[in-house]
Amino acid sequence: MQYQWVLFDADETLFRFDSQGGLKSLLARYGHEMTEQCYSDFQRKNLALWEQYHQGEIDMLALQKQRFAHFGERFGVKPVALNAQFQEAMVENSPPMDGAHELLLSLKGRARLGIISNGFKALQPGRLARAGWSEFFELVVTSEEAGVAKPDPAIFHFTFDKMDQKPEKALMVGDNPHADVAGGAGVGLDTCWFNRHGNPRPDGISPTYEVGSLLELKALLA
Repeated sequence: MQYQWVLFDADETLFRFDSQGGLKSLLARYGHEMTEQCYSDFQRKNLALWEQYHQGEIDMLALQKQRFAHFGERFGVKPVALNAQFQEAMVENSPPMDGAHELLLSLKGRARLGIISNGFKALQPGRLARAGWSEFFELVVTSEEAGVAKPDPAIFHFTFDKMDQKPEKALMVGDNPHADVAGGAGVGLDTCWFNRHGNPRPDGISPTYEVGSLLELKALLA
């Protein structure tokens, strides 16, 4: 095995992120039925806020407050409390990606495994436990914990500090060509773009590997 560490993105790399199912569960808690328009309005605002967060224009607390501000007013509940309840719902709405379990089993004992996610810290333990993966990962780093988001080099250096030192040979695997591939390459990591939708490669993005499935990556690393 040529890599000491294999580092994974979480959402849409290891886990499917069914935000529609999560929001539906949250709203049902308050007796509110979710419509397609309701979800569309939420997701439009949510994605815009995540983009602002990735660009460093807002912090994680602002994201939590603003994306649930409307529902907070409607239900008389603080937006940060709604965000926490949404994270709880997402544990039930984040099934493993196809081939993820087989890939992780194939890497166990051959490389040390970690996660670098731009998501929330509270979400990770529950869904790792639900997938039966808690013992696979030595390290889980989130942008909430690091204070910066991928592709900022600081979140990778934060991760290296937790490793005690930057590994001589490590692979970053993720579905986002900018956050995961450009971000990882920017700090000297080999990278793998998990491009399951067959999207064209963005200008300036040069992953070490590109795969359409996690089983393809399993074979590549065998």
